[in-house]
Amino acid sequence: MPREKTVLRYCAGIVDYKYRDETHWAQMVGAVLTRCDHKAKKTGWGLVSQFNYKSGGSSSWYGRLPQTANLDLWVKDYHVETYETELDVT
Repeated sequence: MPREKTVLRYCAGIVDYKYRDETHWAQMVGAVLTRCDHKAKKTGWGLVSQFNYKSGGSSSWYGRLPQTANLDLWVKDYHVETYETELDVT
C-alpha cells in the first residue's frame, strides 16, 4: 500500500496522524524532485510527492501526476517517507 495513515492520539478535538508514503519512481524537473508509486506511473493517477530543493518545500497527494512530468524519464527509486500531522475535528 503506497500510503498508510495511523491515528497516534486524540485529545480535545485534535487528532494526530502518522503517515507513511511509499514511492517507487523518481525524476527531476528543474528544481523539483517528483516521486510516484507504480499506479501513478502506469495510469497517471496515484500517490505523488514533490520536493523543491531550492525552496525546501514539499507536498504529497493522491491524484494526477503534474503536467511537467515526462513519462519517459522515470528512474526506479524505492523511497519511504514518514511524517506526522494534526487535524482539528471539533
